[in-house]
Amino acid sequence: SAAAAPSLANVKQAELIGGGSANTFDLSGWDGVATVNGSSGTDTVLASSDADFVLSDSLLTMSTGGVIVLNDIQQASLTGGGSDRSFTVSSWTRSATLDGGGGKDTVISANDTNFVLSDSSLTTAGGAFGTFALIRVNSALLTGGSSDNSLDARGFSGVASLKGGGGND
Repeated sequence: SAAAAPSLANVKQAELIGGGSANTFDLSGWDGVATVNGSSGTDTVLASSDADFVLSDSLLTMSTGGVIVLNDIQQASLTGGGSDRSFTVSSWTRSATLDGGGGKDTVISANDTNFVLSDSSLTTAGGAFGTFALIRVNSALLTGGSSDNSLDARGFSGVASLKGGGGND
């Protein structure tokens, strides 16, 4: 007979270490503290929760309490729930998929770069501040920096708030 899968119901802290190839770490619904070490290969963190997300190159936090330290993670795939949610991605410099799930879902980024926003993507100049596939994201708050920045939302049918910084935007 097959062994029963271990229960993680009362676990509040975990360390996950990937192998030598591409790894996918699914932390959907996690509300504890985790450290994820991708190792080599193209490594991905997945998280699905009816939560607001803040994603940086070294940390993913969720308003439901999940805190995930990211080491050597190249991709992220985040999915919100049925409520109005936000994805703050100002400090993420890699590729990600952001799926709002439902409700009024907002992508937020503030960087000293050029932005191009469409219904299906958010890109930054040369990808320096990340490239994002957008699914069911219907609102955006983009803020430029002190340099001259271009904020282009002509291909976006949702609500976009575009704020220049100190430059000639």
